Amino acid sequence: MWNPTGPIQIIDLANNFHLARLWEASDYLNALTGGPWSIYDNTLCVLPWSQDFRPEIGAIDRAVVWVQFPGLLVNKYHSRVFRTLENLVGTTMHIDSKTESQSRAKFAKVAVLVDLKKLLKGIVRLDREPFQVVYEGLPQICFSCGKYGHSSIV
Repeated sequence: MWNPTGPIQIIDLANNFHLARLWEASDYLNALTGGPWSIYDNTLCVLPWSQDFRPEIGAIDRAVVWVQFPGLLVNKYHSRVFRTLENLVGTTMHIDSKTESQSRAKFAKVAVLVDLKKLLKGIVRLDREPFQVVYEGLPQICFSCGKYGHSSIV
């Protein structure tokens, strides 16, 4: 499904986790941010490797998701703003090419690594101005309590 240009090695870990070793940077970026991925109707969660990951515990507490910022003005499409957004939402993994080239102004789109144990924000403020945050591929976000795993109508 990833169609890598370079070699790939899949290592079987405990609790149905797998480690995919990709040698090409473009293959890594595609696997990490090109999803959401699924295999036989099961969602495949792709995360950057962490040395402290313990597959025997079997908990997913982070996710790479695409985040949209509808209505973000084009004059705010630059690295300083995206680094500010990173601090507000999660760690920036990749900026969408249409956002980076400013060829789409309906919304900015950034792939971020979010901590699912922390509260997820539905609105962020840039220069005191509120902007909505739309998380792609995370349907179970409760904006009443801010946590992932369930949802409520606000």
